Amino acid sequence: MALLALVLYLPALRNGFAYDAVALVEEDARIHSLDQPGELLTSSYWPFGQATLALYRPLVTLSFALDWAVYDGAAWGFHLTNAVAHALASALLFLLLAGLASAPAALAGAALFAVHPVQVESVATIVGRADIFVAGLTFAAMMAWTRLPPRGGAVLVAVPALFLLALGAKESAIMLPALLVLFDAGTGRVRRARLREWARERAAPLAAMALVAVGYLIVRTAVLGAVAPESVNPIMAVTPPGFTRLRSALQAWPEILRLLVMPRVLLADYSPRILMPAASWTPRALAGLLLLCAAVSGGLVALLRGKGRAGLALLWAPIALLPVSNLIVPIGILLAERTLYIAVFVVALGLAAVIDAVGTSRQGRVRGALALTAVVCTLFAARTIHRLPSWNSTDEVFRTLMRDRPDSYRATWHFARMAWRDGQLDSALAYYRSTISLWPYAPPVYLEAGMFATETGQEREARSFAEQALEHWPDDAMFLRRLAVSSLNLHDTAAARSAVERGLRVAPDDPLFTAMSQAIGGTTPR
Repeated sequence: MALLALVLYLPALRNGFAYDAVALVEEDARIHSLDQPGELLTSSYWPFGQATLALYRPLVTLSFALDWAVYDGAAWGFHLTNAVAHALASALLFLLLAGLASAPAALAGAALFAVHPVQVESVATIVGRADIFVAGLTFAAMMAWTRLPPRGGAVLVAVPALFLLALGAKESAIMLPALLVLFDAGTGRVRRARLREWARERAAPLAAMALVAVGYLIVRTAVLGAVAPESVNPIMAVTPPGFTRLRSALQAWPEILRLLVMPRVLLADYSPRILMPAASWTPRALAGLLLLCAAVSGGLVALLRGKGRAGLALLWAPIALLPVSNLIVPIGILLAERTLYIAVFVVALGLAAVIDAVGTSRQGRVRGALALTAVVCTLFAARTIHRLPSWNSTDEVFRTLMRDRPDSYRATWHFARMAWRDGQLDSALAYYRSTISLWPYAPPVYLEAGMFATETGQEREARSFAEQALEHWPDDAMFLRRLAVSSLNLHDTAAARSAVERGLRVAPDDPLFTAMSQAIGGTTPR
């Protein structure tokens, strides 16, 4: 199983640093040396905006530094580490399934997990290893949880230690204790007849994990100076708290279901206009609500009726994905395929259960089910191999996204940057305008478009971008400064004076507004 997963992703070794890996690996001087490993463990995941982004993943950061030292900064080495981690996670999943199903069924489920196309983003992008680490450590913790003596010292040490490592890989690992309890319920260890006995067996390791979680949160807050990220997904950034934000988050669940069962279409980004804010109960939001309610209620009913594997499969994704669902705290993504790495366990478990059910009803049908599984795995592997080159570079990521979803504002934005870089000024201007028309609620786009226009001598366009931004954020000092400067460059003193006066009302002590007011003879508002 490990060999299958490893060989499948060997073509990814040709890929370079793409997307977030450029900032987090290629350009992050912190991980280019192992002289101070303690600093790597006590610094934020991103080299900038620690409170804004609020991510703390010391295990991943340290792994980047180790890879840089071992492979001398070569991108193929980082991709090899990801492929090996995926291979180990796939092998662990097989061993975990072997305790729940027959060997052929476990083999089929794990094979589907190893080749599933939705895993490509986690394995083929260097930064996706955070999700691989969390899943692998989760599977290891579950094996220790179920196979070590419940009242022995080994489980009391091993499971909290694996929990701590998983938290060091990604914040979503905070759900591991809940997943362990769910696993006990799904395998029949939690029953009303022996609930007290189960509580006595599991009290010590669960208490130890609670202490680990509290300690981790204390350290994380001390390092970042924040609990939740200030920078959130563009969709969440424009949705007010309450039902609008909840409806917007629920829209991701139909897409999650599609990606798990029919992953033909894969996208690097699900920001506007692929997913949009839900000001009302849209069909997609309603479908998400129904899916989530059906999974949770159906899972609980299944557990109560003694159908453990069905309950485990139905409740796994709602619990495992809760930290990245935006249902509790808005985060930087609404949906990303890499976050679904651990959720593919549901598909693997479901397939194993189906094969065993077929074998129970009629032994001869098992071969047919396994043959059909082999066909599906072959198709999935082909889709995975076809997808790997899309993550070769940042430009290729967005070329693929633009091809698949030309209405993506982020793809259009990156095309504007590429055109600017390549000296195609007319195309760059057109792409900046198109980006704003697709999603007019992103201040960085207006700022960058204005900088482009100014640096290329298109001051009228620069002023237009500032004026458009001020329609949405009329009291934003940054855009008032740009409006004032652009107006002065166009020798429009009256417009510059008006912008300066507005700016002084917003920021009375701003030195630039004060200097410009004195230079053009404006009045200082009281």
